[in-house]
This record gives sequence, structure tokens and C-alpha cells, in this order.
Amino acid sequence: DKEELSILYEKINQIIKKRFNKNCQEKEIYCENSIVYCVLNFKNEQREEIRNQIKRTLDELNVQKTLFAQYVFTIGVGSIRKEVDKIKNSLREAQVALQNRIVEGTGIIIQYTENRSKNSKLHSVLMLEIV
Repeated sequence: DKEELSILYEKINQIIKKRFNKNCQEKEIYCENSIVYCVLNFKNEQREEIRNQIKRTLDELNVQKTLFAQYVFTIGVGSIRKEVDKIKNSLREAQVALQNRIVEGTGIIIQYTENRSKNSKLHSVLMLEIV
């Protein structure tokens, strides 16, 4: 129902803010149609910590399953962009990563890579799908 989804969006917003406040200079979060879009701006030396916080975010979301058992959380991650006008490319990549849930599975973090290899780099646009 709409009210339940609104409560879930607020909870997700709180989790993202808590997880990324320390290491991100800026973050933008937008929720629409069961997808949460998140753009992170961070310093290069924060890459590994950002990667860890993405993992912790999914872990914390999965804890919420006690309240929101009917939802599955999957995070799609797009590649890092240094130029602001290239963020749209990272957003598209995060969408492609989420589309790969059909092959990769749900309830996981899927990082976009050109060749879908396991050796992917850290990325800056997150898309969280709630289904």
C-alpha cells in the first residue's frame, strides 16, 4: 500500500543518510515507482569506505525485512564519473545493473561493468529497487 511504501522510503532515506554522511561531501536521494535513486559525491580516497557502506546499507535494509517482509531489496551501481554532466551515464549503468537481477538474482548488489567481470571498480550512482 502507498502509506507503507512511504514509510519504507523514509526509512531507506534515513539509512542512506546515516551510512554516507561521514564519507560523502554531497548526496541526493530521490524515490519513485519502487526505485530509490542515490547520487553520491565523495573524494577518491573514500572509495573503499563507500564500497563498504554500500554493503552495510544492503545489510541494514535486509534487517528491515522483519517489518517489510513482502519487499526484496536489490542495489544497482553505476560507474564513477568525475564530470557532473556525465552522471546521467552512471544512472543508465545503474539501471542496466538492476536489469541484470534477472540473471544475477535479487537481494544483492549488482555493479555495472562493461564485461560483467567480477573485477569491477567502485561506482557513484546507486539505484535501490524495492519489489
